[in-house]
Amino acid sequence: MQFRRLTLLYARNASGKTTLARLLAAAGSQDAAAVEAHRTLNAPNPPEVVLLLRDGTCRFDGAGWTGATPRVVVFDRDFIEANVAVGQSPDKATRKGLLELALGADAVASKHALDGFARLGGEIARALAPHAATIRTAAQAAALPEVQFIALPSVEDPVQERQAAEAIERDAISAAEVVKRLRPALLPAVVLPDLDAVAGLLGRTARRLGDEAERQVLDHLKGRLGGRGERWVRDGLSLDDGQTCPFCGQDTRDRDLIRHYRRLFDPAWDQLAASVEAMGRSFDGLESWWSQVAQVGQANRTAFEAWSDLEGLASPQLDSQARRSELDQAMSALRGLFEAKRAHLGDAVDAAEPLSRVAFLLRGIAAHVTAYNDAVLSAQQLIQRRCDALGSLSIEQARKTLRLLDAREQRHSPEVVHALSERVRLEEAKKDNDASKRAAEEALKGQSEATLEAFGKRINLLLEELCADFRLEKLGTERQGGQAAARFTLVVHLDPADHRKLDVAGKDGEQRLARVLSDGDRSTLALAVFLASVGGIADLGQHIVVFDDPMTSLDLRRSEATAEKVADIARRAGQVIALSHHAPFMAQLAHAWSRYGGDGNELREVELDRGTRSIRPWKSEDHVANEQVRRWRELRAFIDDPSLDHQSRHIHGEIRAFLEGYVRLRWPDLFASANQPLEPVVRALQSTPGLREEQTSLTEQQLEALDRLCGFAAPGNHTSVHKMVNPPEPEAVRQRARKALAFCR
Repeated sequence: MQFRRLTLLYARNASGKTTLARLLAAAGSQDAAAVEAHRTLNAPNPPEVVLLLRDGTCRFDGAGWTGATPRVVVFDRDFIEANVAVGQSPDKATRKGLLELALGADAVASKHALDGFARLGGEIARALAPHAATIRTAAQAAALPEVQFIALPSVEDPVQERQAAEAIERDAISAAEVVKRLRPALLPAVVLPDLDAVAGLLGRTARRLGDEAERQVLDHLKGRLGGRGERWVRDGLSLDDGQTCPFCGQDTRDRDLIRHYRRLFDPAWDQLAASVEAMGRSFDGLESWWSQVAQVGQANRTAFEAWSDLEGLASPQLDSQARRSELDQAMSALRGLFEAKRAHLGDAVDAAEPLSRVAFLLRGIAAHVTAYNDAVLSAQQLIQRRCDALGSLSIEQARKTLRLLDAREQRHSPEVVHALSERVRLEEAKKDNDASKRAAEEALKGQSEATLEAFGKRINLLLEELCADFRLEKLGTERQGGQAAARFTLVVHLDPADHRKLDVAGKDGEQRLARVLSDGDRSTLALAVFLASVGGIADLGQHIVVFDDPMTSLDLRRSEATAEKVADIARRAGQVIALSHHAPFMAQLAHAWSRYGGDGNELREVELDRGTRSIRPWKSEDHVANEQVRRWRELRAFIDDPSLDHQSRHIHGEIRAFLEGYVRLRWPDLFASANQPLEPVVRALQSTPGLREEQTSLTEQQLEALDRLCGFAAPGNHTSVHKMVNPPEPEAVRQRARKALAFCR
């Protein structure tokens, strides 16, 4: 069947529309892999394609294309995904394709040249990377900046220089071990208590009473409470209110003894007691001091052992057991004096002789500590002089010399010398390529600005004609990662008071674009881009333009506008093939072709029949009637044409749908809702007395025939028809189809 200038190819889903469109595109690009990708499942032989063109036969023989090559441009899902940033997964590659469509052949050639410089730059960078890595790794191993590493001089006599450096390292290691030894420390100095202050405190009293008052009070307390009478009275007087005894509650006014108590136990007594307690606690510092002395002394014994090889070094002796005994004697004497004072706080304690003994003991201890520390000071000076003598030998410096020697040898190794030479060569090549790339960028910029502006205007005009409520602004280029791609601003809602803008450049903009636009909007934008690019083809009359379902997800307005645009392209192109599963759109296309002056002889409508795998005549006007008329025509055609036996499963289910539609149109009141099926209605007519006669004109025999037809066709009206073990034979379906038409007549 010969196609014409405008060929409308109708096919149900999964009949091969997309495959045909892709094979036509593959023929135009001579792409063998695209054909192989559509190989029939389980086919034993390689795929074959034969296209009969005006200029000769184009053939794919299983290995490659031969013969005439058609000029084909195809609008399909592949075009959308590859060239327009509105696919399911928009990315920079789709914006790159959009840029090439917009620029045209000359600018695309300049862009390809620019991309060539970018690719060469990438190749140079990849070639440079291992050499740069070799140099960088060697410099890092030497712990030197690359510049310093490269400037290292060569080694004239490696053996001699290494032997000298290793000898210095050995001496330095020995010196390092010596200076790390533990050194002796000074004992903490003893802080002697102020024995004069101690004597003064022991001799103090708290009495300010007259002789008679003192006598009366002391006589009264003598022998009471086991010698604790004074403390007991003093504590009680702290609660005295001046009128009532805190012990027995009696009136204490005008009592001389109570007045004497109050005078004796005044605040001076408490102050003296506090001073005695504080002085007693201060002697505990001697114990803490001795603990520090023991720690330092133990460490010093270890330190002097470590330096035992140092000539002239003598370890001092403190005789700590004797000093400990002396300290214990002094502490015991002091504690005895203060216990006596605490027991008789009001009396002076005679401490002259004990304190003299304490002073003698503590001065002796201090003298021994001073002598010990003098010996430690002499040892420290001797050790420091030894360390100063070894200080000129540095192990770090010796090792640094060895590392530098290693670095110099590595720097002048064949591997690094080669890497440096290649880096210099490649960096010069990169410099030249970058200059050429900048020049190409300037040239492309001059070519592309005006072209992109005009292309953007064409797209926006087409969007307006396709009834879209969005447009593109600032269509331009961006270059990132060595490749140029289109960037633009999407303006949604054309009302200036409520429009929104989205900058489509980079990953975020691409992903947001796919969410902002609906499926219909994305299809409209893709179609506008395609029409704008096709409109710019100078020799469009020599091209085949293919539209694969261009109205997907479009509403009625946009579908009609799309039909007009396809018809317009058909008047200018060599040939247009429109493929769709949507019969109303095909009818719109045929109407647009004739409405705008298309030659009726140049229009052909055909169907790609999945069952027979053939192309046969078809009329869109036959498919735009309502569903009931369509089903009637399908049943009639199946009854009259035995070659349609392959449609028996489909017709099997259509019988029931046809009957339900007939009954619903004749007697709508029988159905409780639009969703109620036919079977409950039939059962109600059979089981409810009088309902059939009141609501319908059916006879009892006709109702039984309707019930039998529904029972036969019901299994085919569900998805289970594809799983039926024994589906009806085509002739059985044909007989029931005749009865269904007869029933409705």
